[in-house]
Order: sequence, then C-alpha cells, then structure tokens
Amino acid sequence: MIWSFVGQIGSTGISSVFILIFARFMPPSDFGVFASGALLMSLTAPVAGLGLATALVQRHSLDTRSLSTAFWISFGASALLGSLMVAFAGLIALLFKDPRIGNIILPLVVAMVIGSATTILTAVLR
Repeated sequence: MIWSFVGQIGSTGISSVFILIFARFMPPSDFGVFASGALLMSLTAPVAGLGLATALVQRHSLDTRSLSTAFWISFGASALLGSLMVAFAGLIALLFKDPRIGNIILPLVVAMVIGSATTILTAVLR
C-alpha cells in the first residue's frame, strides 16, 4: 500500500511538474493545443493497456511467458491505437477546429507507446 501511494504521488507529481513547465513556457493558445492532445492520449492510454497489468497483479504466480505475452500485447495494442491516432490526426484536428492539434499527436503518441511499455513492469513491482 505504501509503495502504491508513493508511486501514485510520484506519477502525479511528475506529470504536474511537466504541465506547469509547459504552461510557463507556452503561449496560452499553444498550451490549449497541448492540453487537447494530452486529453486524447489520457483517454486512449487505458484502452491500449487492455487491463493486462491488473490481470497480472491478480495472478498468484508469474512466469516469463505470461509477462512477455502481456508486455507484447499491451505494447502492440498501444502502437496500433497510436498509429490510428496518427492516421486520423487530420480528422481529429478538424474535430477540434485547430490544425495544430494534428502536429502534436505524433509526439504524444510516441510518449503513450513508451509509457505503455512501463505498465507491465509496474504491475510486476506491485
């Protein structure tokens, strides 16, 4: 419970620091574009994880095969979903009525895919 609490505070704290840094150095209109893209990624990332991390935490014993399978499925799903986000970046920009959102989706997708790779590792620590 303590490690979970520390991990959650650390994760939230790091995210908050990055958002404050972006807010400080970006003009308000650019920060709005970043926030819109980040919102899309925060909604997409849990779907990409497929709940595999939670399933691993519930297992009584873990073997290398289960961990490897969960990792690659989670990573592949997030890469596929990220690829779809990049492919539809133009439509997403039209939805938000701002073409700049299309430009920020690729870096955010890369961050989401890398983040998904750590999800299974974090589950192992839990």
